[in-house]
Amino acid sequence: MRSFGAVAWRSFAGALREPALLVAVLAALCLLALAPLGTAFGFREQQGLVRDIGLSTIFLGGILAAMVAGTQRESDALRALVMTRPIGPAAYFLGGLAGAALAGAVAAAAIACMGAVLLRDAPGLAFDGESWVYAAAAGLLALGAGAWRSFRGGRSFSSGALGALCVLSAAAACVAFARAPGGGLRAALSDADVLLLQAEVLTLCAGLAVLSAVWSGSMLLGRPCGILAGGAVIVLGQVKESFGAVLDAIPLPLGLLVPNFQLVWGGDFFYGDITVLPWSFVARGAAALCAWAAGAALLGLTCFPCRSGRGVRALESGAG
Repeated sequence: MRSFGAVAWRSFAGALREPALLVAVLAALCLLALAPLGTAFGFREQQGLVRDIGLSTIFLGGILAAMVAGTQRESDALRALVMTRPIGPAAYFLGGLAGAALAGAVAAAAIACMGAVLLRDAPGLAFDGESWVYAAAAGLLALGAGAWRSFRGGRSFSSGALGALCVLSAAAACVAFARAPGGGLRAALSDADVLLLQAEVLTLCAGLAVLSAVWSGSMLLGRPCGILAGGAVIVLGQVKESFGAVLDAIPLPLGLLVPNFQLVWGGDFFYGDITVLPWSFVARGAAALCAWAAGAALLGLTCFPCRSGRGVRALESGAG
């Protein structure tokens, strides 16, 4: 367990230091801030459309974070750890996955919380100035915290900004949901806000499934394979509802290796007469996606090579 924890911590710290992870989060936040502007062009009554666009942006941001965290370069600290103590392949593979998943969760949580702020239930999403103030304040304070940490302590700007952004965006979401759009405090969340949070939970679980596939592919055959594996899961997961019979007809068990994202895609819930999803449905969908992510990790671990009792990447060890 000590080896697992040491690998997980170094993997987590290394992923947070990746500038590409911060860039992916900031790009997703910029796109997310533009989503409510759809109400300014004659779609004021179609808040479902705006939330669908916003949720798609959250999903895209989560995918980018999963790609960056799952294909991170092996840090010097992790390489030194491997050289100084024997680490089994299971501890190296699963510890690295846990660290990458935690870093991806920090990035995805920042995006999701900011999405909750900007897409909360309001009379006019594009003109909810209070939400925009909360989001802008959280973003600017997070960047300031990262800069202060970098200049004063000589530490990574990316990790400081991402950590601060996760905490501040969560605080902004709590404040935004506590206050009613017209002023005062809310007695309870509206059904529209509960539905938004339920859709975000399922979206984050889908991102975990993508990250697990990216990590397994990256550890087995290198970073390009990890990116290809993640892309294949995303594309096939989106079309499985329509072409699942074709996958099942192939002799190889490809159907079991592809999650069905369309069954739990939250954007479809914003249309029609759906007010709030049953929590049992949310729990089953989240459990199915997490189980698929665990299965992908176990499959990758089964194929993961090792040398002299040490877990190492296949390409770096010369194996395969």
